[in-house]
Amino acid sequence: MADIAWVAAASITRDGDCIEFRDDDEGDPKWSDLATAFYVEISPFVRSGVVHVAGEDRARWSYTYAGGTITQQGRNGWDGSIEPFGEYVEVYH
Repeated sequence: MADIAWVAAASITRDGDCIEFRDDDEGDPKWSDLATAFYVEISPFVRSGVVHVAGEDRARWSYTYAGGTITQQGRNGWDGSIEPFGEYVEVYH
């Protein structure tokens, strides 16, 4: 996992039986379908937790993990969806 964490702008370290995810502050990471796929695909292996994301445009969204599932809170600033790999949702101000 550590070898592919870069697609999600993350770094991974092992702590006993647990794996810890952290922001990878190196470089200038960009969101993509690969980042979304990474966070979706790890969901069966995550007991619980939340990943908070902040986009370049100040958009904020998060992924909550529980019982092998993932739920997105907020609107993904990269693709405009309100669920992982969902359709673009128009925002009216």
